[in-house]
Amino acid sequence: LDSAGRSGFDEELVAELRAVNDAFKPDERFLVVSADLGQVAGKQAQEFNAAAPLTGVIVTKMDGSGKGGGALSSVAVSGAKIAFIGTGEKMADLEAFDAEAFVGSLVGFPNIGALLEKAREASDEQVLEKAMSDGKLDFDSFLAQMRTMRKMGPLKQVMQMLGVYDLPEEVVGQSEEKLKQFEAAVLSMTPAERKNPDLMKQKARQQRVAKGAGIKEDEVKQLLQNFERASKMMKSLGRNRGFLKGIGKRFPGLAGMK
Repeated sequence: LDSAGRSGFDEELVAELRAVNDAFKPDERFLVVSADLGQVAGKQAQEFNAAAPLTGVIVTKMDGSGKGGGALSSVAVSGAKIAFIGTGEKMADLEAFDAEAFVGSLVGFPNIGALLEKAREASDEQVLEKAMSDGKLDFDSFLAQMRTMRKMGPLKQVMQMLGVYDLPEEVVGQSEEKLKQFEAAVLSMTPAERKNPDLMKQKARQQRVAKGAGIKEDEVKQLLQNFERASKMMKSLGRNRGFLKGIGKRFPGLAGMK
């Protein structure tokens, strides 16, 4: 049941909300407040919590307001529990509130736990686990990595999990466009080229892929350079099995990566 928007300082509307709560007796009662309310959000939560005890508060617009910290702290002080925060307009942008991760974001510490969890949810685990287990990367597994990046949500959000908060919008847009170009290039390769990356060192193949993907030859070369860096990192991870084992223990969803 979604009630109409109201202010916690309007006695008539609060009385109406109390009547609705008494009539329906819901198991869960969430208050949705905008982060740009700042500390007023806490006062709103306190008033509503007194009228109809809240299960939790959902604080939206956390991605675009400098008052987000004030809203969260004031809601917490009000006695209401912060359940979720919203960082965008899609369901994927609604996330369970993690106080430790939030404090870490304020001081610039990366939220590696959330990043790995998003990666696990978005990834083609079978393809990526095989690549990490073998310590080898081909263009099929590289394509899976790129698609995982895109499924994880807006690039800006992913970078924030890594502790990067001041990435210019122009850079974000260019990076997302580059991922699309790289994916188009891989899809323009033959099955043999995807399985044997060394074939793509031939200039004629690079020219053919660029034409098929509708991109410049230089962009294909950028793809190959990025692939080479990722391949070296994958080989390093493949040798460091202790690291992967530790990751698996901490995040059970990734336990298959040995």
